[in-house]
Amino acid sequence: MTHPLGLEISDQLWQRLLRQTERKGMKLEELAVAYLTEMVAMDEDPLLQLAGSVESDVPDAAQRHHEYLGQALYDELQGRTNP
Repeated sequence: MTHPLGLEISDQLWQRLLRQTERKGMKLEELAVAYLTEMVAMDEDPLLQLAGSVESDVPDAAQRHHEYLGQALYDELQGRTNP
């Protein structure tokens, strides 16, 4: 089952959404549903709810977390460990 949803958005956001639809080859409604679905899923992610609750000596962990995780996995697969 689906439900209609009406939104009033600014001209600036409307233009940005239209550019996104052109780049992604999607209808505006499809893009909006995709973004809403992603945001709701993120809001329910228990790990994301912990964001900002851990102190770290790594100042750019939020921006480069994928890189750090990838490097740690690579090191682990190579048999290396971090001191």
